[in-house]
Amino acid sequence: MSSNLTTALSIGATVASGGTAAPFMAALTAAQTGLSIVSQIQASKAAKAESKYRVQQLNAKQAAERKAMETNAGRMIDERQRAMAAVRAQQAASGFQTGTGTQLAVFGEIGSRYDEQIDEATNRSLDQIASYRESARMERFTQKQENKAALIGMGTTLLSGVATGANRMNQADKTFGQNNAFSFF
Repeated sequence: MSSNLTTALSIGATVASGGTAAPFMAALTAAQTGLSIVSQIQASKAAKAESKYRVQQLNAKQAAERKAMETNAGRMIDERQRAMAAVRAQQAASGFQTGTGTQLAVFGEIGSRYDEQIDEATNRSLDQIASYRESARMERFTQKQENKAALIGMGTTLLSGVATGANRMNQADKTFGQNNAFSFF
């Protein structure tokens, strides 16, 4: 609530109650403090739910990337085997003896090239998976820190509300000469 609204309500309560605004102001301050804390709790819950959703999304991306990596590696292995079979078939058709000499070097070169491609693709996928995992870890850490900050904020709001309420009660006592339970402040 704005201070202008609080002042207007205070004046209205003073006039309406014949000058006994202190209980009304205490109730108003308690309500304001309570609503502020409830608002902070709701904001904290919303942030926690959003963070949980982001972590779930990152975990899903990790799983999808791992599945894609396995599928692509399997496809590349199959492609390597088909390429080597095609070379064997060409060499056999041309009269070379497969499995000896230069032909083995050709098969080794073909196998090495496909293995390098598989390794590169796998490493890229593993790097992406690690990135998703680290992002999820940081999201969980950030949420823990935000929860702690929210609790501190709620405590601060509560203490501020208590102090404001006590101050308003004392001001009312001084202004209207009333005695109440908060007069010792």
